[in-house]
Amino acid sequence: MKSSRRFITAGLLSAFTSGALLAQTAPAASPATSEEILELSPFVVTSTEGSDVTESTSGTLVSRPLEKTPMGISVFSAEMMKDLMVLNGDQLTKIVPGLAAQNNQTSEGAGGNQQYANRGFTVLPRRNGFAPGGRLYDMTGVDRVEIIRGPNSILYGQNDPGGVINFITKRPRLRSETGVRGVATASMGDYSFYRAQTDFDITLVPGKLGFRLPMSYTYNERDSKWFSNQVVSINPSALWRIFPNTELTFEYEYLEIETGFGALQPIVWVPPGQTTEVVDKNKRGLGRETNYTFGPFSSANNTMTNWTVDLTSRLTDHITFRGIYSRNNRDRDQVTPGGGDPFRVTPTPFFGVEQQDGNEISGYKGDLLAEYDFGPIKSRTVIGYEWNTNDYFFKEWRTFQNGATLNLFTLNVGYDPVTRLATRDTVASDYVPFPKNNYITNSIDPTNTLGGNANSIPTQVDPNNPWRLFRGPQRFTSTWSNTRISEVLSAYDDRFQLLLGYARGKLIENYNHQTKVKIELPSTPIYQVGVGALVDKAKKHMLFANYSTSYAPQFLLDINNEFLPPQEAQGLEGGIKSVWNPALRTTLTVFSQKRTNVGRQFNDQSLVPPRTYGVLSPGEESKGYEFEATYKPTKALDLRVGWAFYDGKITGASATEQFKIGRELPRAPEKSGTFSASYTVQGGMAAGLRLGYGFTYKNDTILDLNNGLNSLTRRSDEYLVHWVTAAKEFKLANKHAIVVRLNVGNLFDKNYVTEGFTYGEYRTIRLSTDYKF
Repeated sequence: MKSSRRFITAGLLSAFTSGALLAQTAPAASPATSEEILELSPFVVTSTEGSDVTESTSGTLVSRPLEKTPMGISVFSAEMMKDLMVLNGDQLTKIVPGLAAQNNQTSEGAGGNQQYANRGFTVLPRRNGFAPGGRLYDMTGVDRVEIIRGPNSILYGQNDPGGVINFITKRPRLRSETGVRGVATASMGDYSFYRAQTDFDITLVPGKLGFRLPMSYTYNERDSKWFSNQVVSINPSALWRIFPNTELTFEYEYLEIETGFGALQPIVWVPPGQTTEVVDKNKRGLGRETNYTFGPFSSANNTMTNWTVDLTSRLTDHITFRGIYSRNNRDRDQVTPGGGDPFRVTPTPFFGVEQQDGNEISGYKGDLLAEYDFGPIKSRTVIGYEWNTNDYFFKEWRTFQNGATLNLFTLNVGYDPVTRLATRDTVASDYVPFPKNNYITNSIDPTNTLGGNANSIPTQVDPNNPWRLFRGPQRFTSTWSNTRISEVLSAYDDRFQLLLGYARGKLIENYNHQTKVKIELPSTPIYQVGVGALVDKAKKHMLFANYSTSYAPQFLLDINNEFLPPQEAQGLEGGIKSVWNPALRTTLTVFSQKRTNVGRQFNDQSLVPPRTYGVLSPGEESKGYEFEATYKPTKALDLRVGWAFYDGKITGASATEQFKIGRELPRAPEKSGTFSASYTVQGGMAAGLRLGYGFTYKNDTILDLNNGLNSLTRRSDEYLVHWVTAAKEFKLANKHAIVVRLNVGNLFDKNYVTEGFTYGEYRTIRLSTDYKF
């Protein structure tokens, strides 16, 4: 792995240099008209250069202006994310009001699903509209992020009720002349932060053939001892316009995250003399920076690949076809200590735990778009079909010897039984390296039981390999389809907008390969109706309303080892979108939504032995509002404000969990806001200097996803985190430029626990340089 790292790092650095050389030798830029970007597909936003994006495809599948789409949609460009050092999916919550990160999988290398909440409900992220479309998200190859709020299964099939987060990738821009354009970036900062990034956009044959290559290498540490994170992202794509009305796009993504684990969570415990648990940021006297949980030898390696083929053809002046096939693979291998507890008079020892899981996700979809004008009415009808399958596997090994658990080490933290606090932190010599596990394999085959069987741990047979299969192999397969028709009508010079949608989502199968439990459900009807109307003569203010539904299969098994039925949701929103003048745009949305058949894990201690199985919560609901505004009174000043509020609660629970009724929804702050201000100096020696300031606010929220009986005090912190930026562009010949950026995050070094149950980053200072060509 180290040699491959050196190879990739060297490749990125050489690419950085070669980019500069290519740019220097490129022909002089022609007038703007000869560099026109030639876009064919109505399914693609024409251009997203800069920080402003005024169109979206996620709400209707076709490119539409945001102010003319009757639903709540937010769009964030790659340029804006780069300015604010939003490098992965975890960090989106810095700029998106109302969005909560329920975990921090990419930043911490844990490798589970990237999971968000919006309006109190979970949100399933997607890659170019495909679900789940990749489990971890790095921004290197992302052109923009589009966020739809509320249920919406019409266009996307199975979907969480919180909405859609659509990561739309960069693709070549076909221009009318041959040339190389792009940017090369080098960054560094405290906590050993280093990043090299390039983005080459090459037109090989004018108007016909293009190639694009975004890629990056990132390394960083944090305040947690022994933590390190290394990310390699490579995202090549090619676009070939085979015929004047037909184009083929191929995209590939490689993402590798190699992590030395850090204990980035506080400790939850009940101090002496108390009856309720607390979230202890000081970790029983050891301090936030301690990493006794994992030690210096714990690690995780996540590898993800994705490739997509997209064929788009304008069959006639009115009919366009688009067909897409996508395949995503993710593998995770994680080694950590397990079972030990140093907070005892006689500490219990740790054994080795190695977990491996992953997904094989594939799917295709086809859409036929019909565009017709009927007098003052413009019609865009999309008829589509989508099919997806998700194969998930999991295995867990533990260290055993002669049929018993093989313990590796015991930690001495100077435990005081009176105060229940530790008096000394651990050092590297307290730990031992994990033995190598030669049984590890990435086979998804459920018959693969190397190292034993989880139901019958064998005695030691290989003295050189003490690992034995403890849990698994487990394998689940979910296959579903979505048949849909949607209509986008605009009439009377866009004064009236109408969205109509009907779909049949079908769970073809949920299959447990070990228990042979299989569920097949009839198709679920899904609806959407949206209407928007400009209410003034100047066409500045649009009132809108939107009703939508969603469904999502669940992998949880009930007490009888049968799958729980899919959860369903309904949402109603309405509001007003206003373009007061060229400088000021606002959107106000009011919503109410609910979901039913919510599956939760339940640990039943009444059974012997105790069992954990899935139970249904009859319902959850949320009501609230969202406000977003951009104000650019002058060329120099840019202000953006976002605020989101909801009141969410559990409205129904099983007979054994009635105590949950009325509780708030977990890991989803009910109040959140963002603010940013940017000022560009217009004259003098500092002309072009862009200064930025902003903040993110979230109130506290309950952290226990299962909303346990005694966990009400397990809460995140209310926090207000400030940031500042500065950037200066130095123009060169032939439209080349150098941009120097400074980014300071968490300006006042606030110590806080996020809604994802992790520590927020301390103050970070990062300096970067772009070379544009």
